[in-house]
Amino acid sequence: MGRVTRLLDSKIVRQKKNNKNNQIMKTTAKTVQTVKSMAAKLVFSFAVCAFVGLMGTSALAKSSGKTRPTHSVAENFATPTAFGETFVAPGNATHQGKIVRYGINYFLGFNADGLFHGVGRSRTVGANGDETWVTYEWTLDVFAPMEDWVVNVTWVIVGGTGRFENATGEGTGVGRLNADGNFVFIDDGVIKY
Repeated sequence: MGRVTRLLDSKIVRQKKNNKNNQIMKTTAKTVQTVKSMAAKLVFSFAVCAFVGLMGTSALAKSSGKTRPTHSVAENFATPTAFGETFVAPGNATHQGKIVRYGINYFLGFNADGLFHGVGRSRTVGANGDETWVTYEWTLDVFAPMEDWVVNVTWVIVGGTGRFENATGEGTGVGRLNADGNFVFIDDGVIKY
């Protein structure tokens, strides 16, 4: 009887180990699939940003308007995604009045400079429905205390609709956390339309 019990116990132990190994392999396969999916989305996103960037260059040649200073303030309400976040940001901007900015941020990770890096694109809809389209790069020092976090942004206007069709421009922005935990961005630069 003892020998049979030991054989059954060893068989149960082997079966549990096999089940655990199978579960680990399934989890690893899911993780690999998720990483591949995120990488494919990131590559596609960079291709879209590069295309939009190239379109911005051709828009510069078509633009015949004046270059003017531009300023905006908007509070980002972010929703996390597998690759970063999407956001909606109501605010105000010169040349557009009351705005709502819709955008997407891609988290790229840490660079040799020790800062967390990302890229993104946004569409800002003005009070009359005219839009500006922007691509941007940003950095964040996540090792600073959270209350001191500052997002530094460099952006380029790559077009728009209505009176901002073929608009171009560039500038910088700074985002700081408010009491609600949302980043408030103050952007300054130039726009030509």
